[in-house]
Amino acid sequence: MPNSRPIDELSEPERRVVAQVRAGRSNAEIAIRLGISVDSVEALLAYALVSLGLDDRAALRVALGEPTARERGFPRRPLAALLLAAAIALAVSLPFLLSSGSDAQPAGSETAASSEAEAAATAVAELVAGLTNRSTTETPRALHSATPLSDGSVLLVGGIDPLSGQQLGSAEIYDPAAGEFALLSLRVPPRSRHTATVLSDGRVLIAGGRGLVPIDSAVIIDLVSGAVLELEPPHLARGSHSATLLRDGRVLLLGGTGLSGALASAEIFDPITSSFREIAPPEVARWRHSATRLRGGRVLIVGGRNAEGELIDRAELFDPRDDSFRLVDSRSSHRFAHTATLLADDRVLLVGGSDRLGATASIEVFDPAGESFVRVGSLTQARSGHSATSLADGTILFVGGIALAGNELPRSVDRYDPQSGELLFMPALESPRNGHSVSRLLNGSLLVLGGLVPPGVDEPLPALS
Repeated sequence: MPNSRPIDELSEPERRVVAQVRAGRSNAEIAIRLGISVDSVEALLAYALVSLGLDDRAALRVALGEPTARERGFPRRPLAALLLAAAIALAVSLPFLLSSGSDAQPAGSETAASSEAEAAATAVAELVAGLTNRSTTETPRALHSATPLSDGSVLLVGGIDPLSGQQLGSAEIYDPAAGEFALLSLRVPPRSRHTATVLSDGRVLIAGGRGLVPIDSAVIIDLVSGAVLELEPPHLARGSHSATLLRDGRVLLLGGTGLSGALASAEIFDPITSSFREIAPPEVARWRHSATRLRGGRVLIVGGRNAEGELIDRAELFDPRDDSFRLVDSRSSHRFAHTATLLADDRVLLVGGSDRLGATASIEVFDPAGESFVRVGSLTQARSGHSATSLADGTILFVGGIALAGNELPRSVDRYDPQSGELLFMPALESPRNGHSVSRLLNGSLLVLGGLVPPGVDEPLPALS
């Protein structure tokens, strides 16, 4: 095996992920089995591949040979749970049978359904404000996009079905007045970890993402006409990237993982010409970073991992006047799968994510005036892959994610006041979330839906009450 160090010198988490890859499981299945996030699976696998001197998971499986029957594992759920899961899957599939198209994947696909899945879908929506019940989505989703629209509705696109691991190409609309979800007839090429950006004219750009591999597909969804416009593809396939709407209406696509690993690449989508244009690359290849547009128009890019799987502490600023990047002198904390929130005074709040020791609770602020990072506090709970949502009173709500050190999904909800630096009390979630979405509605409440759930859960999670 052409490795730079033997497999027994990998860390224990890396060895566990490698064993699951050897058994032929997808990243989503591995995340469910090990009780960690898909982000963590991707990062641990990247570390292992670099350490072993291998290019990809296919090379890893060849190098390690075929797994034994024991390593492949057997279904361990009781018969009643399996029957319940089958009934849920059938109920979910009926709307698809009545609509056009299909999300079916080829036999043998990494994302094919598995009877060994130890987590049922989170097919409920929760309104955190008031903890009010709402109806279920038409299909369970994780790693999807949820985009608030100008009329108050929320557009859901793609993701994976956490029950089967199947990539989704369906779309739904949530109507907050009726409190209901409706499956749309339009479809996009199946994908997860894509971006969804509302353009200046109200249309929605869906770009990149992952199927079995990163994809270069991009479409525009026009809900007024009900049409999906397929665009000439971006120059590179990418997933786990960022997409930032610029003040002039263009969209900056940055970084992510491509067919060859982490990308030091950027391109601009121009809605006038409906085309992508490559620009001079950023200084650092990165994925699962943050990209935040400042009020002056520049974009702050922080964190992520590089092509070697290493955490990044160098931030960059993108200037849309000449489409250029430059490094920021001040270094940020190492962060991956964190959140970045623009505050009213143009500072950027950076929270959580993963550092070298696992999930972190740290909070720091970037001040564009001095281009400096300052640590200002900590959450009550370390979390990575969580969501951050600005509320009407200026506070920020942090929901879900995963605490990597203990392989736990936190139920706690943190509410942070950036003016006082205080954490405010919030009730805990009944159902912890990871790979979920949070959308702020026009009435000020929050729609929390979807995501992966912990191992051993054999039925849909109940709505909050």
